[in-house]
Amino acid sequence: MVNSSKKRWIWAAWAIIWPASLFLIYQQTNLDNLKWLDLGAFTALAIIVELFPIMVNQIPVFFLNGITLVIYLNFGLFVELIITTISVTIVLLQVRMTKKDLFRIPLNYLMFFLMSVSAAGVYNLFDLPGDAS
Repeated sequence: MVNSSKKRWIWAAWAIIWPASLFLIYQQTNLDNLKWLDLGAFTALAIIVELFPIMVNQIPVFFLNGITLVIYLNFGLFVELIITTISVTIVLLQVRMTKKDLFRIPLNYLMFFLMSVSAAGVYNLFDLPGDAS
């Protein structure tokens, strides 16, 4: 069980880390040659996948990583983070959390944010080919 002090820290960490990091990543992103039709198709696919999570012991399991990997390789980290945030929001809305579980919203956002940034860092560390920015 998470006490109220930890819940406040989770909300504070999200309120500081997520917007500031997203802004810094946006500053490094070139959105001039964005293929909107492709982006729309991948976004629709991500939303469809998130609308039908698999429930295991009342825990939603969804397969977002395969889609977001392709989004990252084609459009870069910023776009991938936005699509991931939209997808996680859809899953969290479907779960119908109680008021005492609302701290899971920023916790999930931070978790997926750190996962995406870490994966992008490893990808860039090995200097792999691709269009990712």
